Amino acid sequence: MQFPDLSKIQDEYGKQGVKVIYLSYESNKIQEKFFNAHPFSGIKGVIEEPNLEKPFQFLVWPSTFIIAKGKIIDSWLGPEKKESIEKRIQPYITQK
Repeated sequence: MQFPDLSKIQDEYGKQGVKVIYLSYESNKIQEKFFNAHPFSGIKGVIEEPNLEKPFQFLVWPSTFIIAKGKIIDSWLGPEKKESIEKRIQPYITQK
């Protein structure tokens, strides 16, 4: 599961401008149960419309996007380890 690593990324890089956003088609009730079992530092949301705008349409979980300056600059399907995610975001974080 990549979830704990994403939460750590938010904790470690949040002050440098990183925002981890979790989106799901599942109801708030289902998400609440999940997050009670798996605490998460980040923004959570429900996708109520089944038809997202391109390029945000995804069929594989987890789908991860790195967005900088309003554009998708990287994305991948499936889980990744924390070290790999850190390498991907490093060029885009704000140094403080």
